[in-house]
Amino acid sequence: MKYSDELKNKMLEEVIVQHKRVCDVARQNGIPSAYLQNLVGRAREKGIDSCLHSKRKGSYSKDFKLEVVKYLKTCNSPARAWRRFDVNPDVASYWFRKYTEGGADALRDTSRSRILEQDTDSRDKQKDRRVHTESEYQELEKRLRRAEMELEFLKKLDALVQERIERERKR
Repeated sequence: MKYSDELKNKMLEEVIVQHKRVCDVARQNGIPSAYLQNLVGRAREKGIDSCLHSKRKGSYSKDFKLEVVKYLKTCNSPARAWRRFDVNPDVASYWFRKYTEGGADALRDTSRSRILEQDTDSRDKQKDRRVHTESEYQELEKRLRRAEMELEFLKKLDALVQERIERERKR
């Protein structure tokens, strides 16, 4: 799951600067404490900027994947691989599993040239699915914003009603 840079920054400040406990901050923000612990470790090791807006997106070379897998063999910690190579721990674990099941060939490049080899029909289906998912995502965001606005309205209404009740009691 992706978390905004603003949220990550806020949580890191609470843990590192304000010395709050990782489990408390994670619980307050509704995220797994293991994720926050990894984030804090990375921030202490490489700085807070390394935890914000990951620089690396897209495909990785076979050699890079092999390097990560070899590192995982020695340390057996996807979190450490994340901090060292800037690779999501789940992705590193996936590569390790692929390597153990199929060797180095299982880590082939997933570059654009391989995607172009797929048949057109398959790419069209993937594109349709991606657009459909994105539209659903946008609809859910819209509904969430509306629900948040309704909640704010109800809070204000409740405050006004409570004020009115207080005034009538004082009479």
